[in-house]
Amino acid sequence: MVRRLLYLPTYHPHPLSLPIHQTQLTTPRKQLPLWALVFFGAWLLIRLGYGLLTFRDTPEAYAELMDEIKLAKADLRTKGVDVD
Repeated sequence: MVRRLLYLPTYHPHPLSLPIHQTQLTTPRKQLPLWALVFFGAWLLIRLGYGLLTFRDTPEAYAELMDEIKLAKADLRTKGVDVD
């Protein structure tokens, strides 16, 4: 009789089933915004990775950028700024 009373509060008819308040939190409808956010983040990471893999160097853009840097340095030197 004493053993029954000791185990009575911990007895649960289905040990693998969750209490009602936990099953209500894990319904698929409530998880949809979380999964949408996860998939959106994964899509952005995949898109960023693909963009980095397919990025092309363009020598023309490099030459144009270097010319603009030279013009900016010359302009700053005329204003009395030391750029080197």
